[in-house]
Amino acid sequence: MKDMKKIRLTTFLVVVSMTLNLCSCSKKEETTVTEAPTTTTESQVKEDTHQPDPGASDTLPQKEEMMKNRPEVYANAILISINPSFIFYTGEDDVVFCVEPLNDDAREIAKIEDFSGKPYRNSVHDLVSICVDKGFIQNNGAVDVTILDSTQSEQKAHEILGDIEEEVRITGQEHNMNLQTGMNIDEGIKFVPETQNDPGDPNNPGDPNNPGDPNNPGDPNDPGDPNNPGDPNNPGDPNDPEPEDTHEHHEGTKEEGCPVCWGTGVCDRCDGSGRETCRNCNGTGKAKCTRPGCQDGYFDCPCDNGKCHKCNGTGTDDQGQPCDACGGSGNHKECGGTGKTPCDSCNGTGIVDCDICKGKGSEECQGCHGTGVCGACDGTGKNLHKQA
Repeated sequence: MKDMKKIRLTTFLVVVSMTLNLCSCSKKEETTVTEAPTTTTESQVKEDTHQPDPGASDTLPQKEEMMKNRPEVYANAILISINPSFIFYTGEDDVVFCVEPLNDDAREIAKIEDFSGKPYRNSVHDLVSICVDKGFIQNNGAVDVTILDSTQSEQKAHEILGDIEEEVRITGQEHNMNLQTGMNIDEGIKFVPETQNDPGDPNNPGDPNNPGDPNNPGDPNDPGDPNNPGDPNNPGDPNDPEPEDTHEHHEGTKEEGCPVCWGTGVCDRCDGSGRETCRNCNGTGKAKCTRPGCQDGYFDCPCDNGKCHKCNGTGTDDQGQPCDACGGSGNHKECGGTGKTPCDSCNGTGIVDCDICKGKGSEECQGCHGTGVCGACDGTGKNLHKQA
């Protein structure tokens, strides 16, 4: 009987031992799976190194959000999307007078390059060249162009797109690259009919609905309309929404004259002077010395903490006589023991003439590029949106 109990006990212990071994093996296998080494993906490398990704495209906001800072008057709003992306606003003369960078890369480029004051073809050429040099676009890369808004004709919009497409192709050839283009026109644009851009249309010399018709100089039924703010018989009509303007340059009305310069044709950014306060020195004409190694006007002296190199700071030579290199002071002759030597660019002041304005405190106006002329209306003083 006792032998039977021993056999049963032994069998039970063997079963328990086998069960525990199986569980242990199962856990080891699970650990092996979960602890497999991880690898770094290509996308993680790009994110960590912050390098330009030529294949990436911008995720741009809606049109109204992109154009929320648009100028009051412009002829065309042209979106150039490469990643970086910009909006170029042009005047009637096809010159870019306002530039809107749309993302961080664009804002960084705008700090080193001004695309305004140039015909749009030149601005596009310069932008594409910079993007190629900085690696934002590579061979067979794409430049997408969209006319976002226009106060001109649809024919003019297609002319602009054709010019830009040709300019991108030429710029690519200059860099030994083949660049693709995508040309688009926003569907919401209400283009001006072609005849409205030609007030002297020979096919319409006597249109009775044309207020400038030479055959209809004055409506005989409206000699003195009291509701007409331009009525010569009623120059002070109280119903005129803008009978008077307090702006110092205003010589007309905002409806008829350019709302940027108030009809004067003068650049409102610099009041026609052609210069504005320097952004680098805030008008002081002075800036911090930027010579490499200059710290508050001084360089580190190449000595041993100001000690004389000959006597190692003791002030005496091997015979116990005063050191002839430092005169017995123990100090390095060049720095006088201070360990610092004055910067020869700023003479130890740490301040130099501003290199942007050359110490004048003002620089060329970025709005009119020194011309003093309003860039929105090209000096005409006219509201281009109101011109027929």
